[in-house]
Amino acid sequence: MPDRKIFLASSGIQPETYPHFRELSGKYPHETKVGFIITAGNNHNLAIEAVESLRGFGFVVEILDLKNSKPRYVRNNLQRIDVLYVNGGNTFDLLYWMKKSELLIPLQERLDEGMCYYGSSAGSLVAGPNIEMAGWHRSWDRNKIGLTDLSGLGIIDVAVFPHFDPRYRDLINSRANNVNYPIVAITNKQAVVVDNHGFRIVGEGNEYFFGQHQFSTEHPEPLAVASLSR
Repeated sequence: MPDRKIFLASSGIQPETYPHFRELSGKYPHETKVGFIITAGNNHNLAIEAVESLRGFGFVVEILDLKNSKPRYVRNNLQRIDVLYVNGGNTFDLLYWMKKSELLIPLQERLDEGMCYYGSSAGSLVAGPNIEMAGWHRSWDRNKIGLTDLSGLGIIDVAVFPHFDPRYRDLINSRANNVNYPIVAITNKQAVVVDNHGFRIVGEGNEYFFGQHQFSTEHPEPLAVASLSR
């Protein structure tokens, strides 16, 4: 399997992590077409700010709305872009619409062909094996959409917890012992990078790993495609 290019952050482009994303993308910004998924966002203004930030760096951005797009349209758009930017919002809503739009198989294919995946907040959480931790605290995301299968995209075998705050350390630690995958938590100044060098955390701050299940930092394997059945 070709080496994949995956960049998982807590938010949009940050000064601490941008050089790593720029290197991972492999092209100059003005040569890079970005498909920006806005589906999960409850705050339209924040989504527009993220789009304008990307354009400010010179990236060519096209907005993708999975709620109002047929699967064929989504597949065709994936063929035209260099980076799929999955924006934040409600994690359960995002995963629901990613499944509904039949995104997984064409996404896996494009990642194998060299497309880069940029996850922001919820977009990072859905990349892993499961999204259940999005609802571990009453102030976090609520599953109002009624998603029953919380299996994530599985493009990495680690669950990434964005916006980490030390006050949630005990909660995550207690829950992490009851799941069958490892968890890495990142702050707003950090990101997870997966490429031909393996798995690493970039940016500023300490590294936080949770769970009894160990994982390799060299070439993490994606989960089976079948894990996305709803």
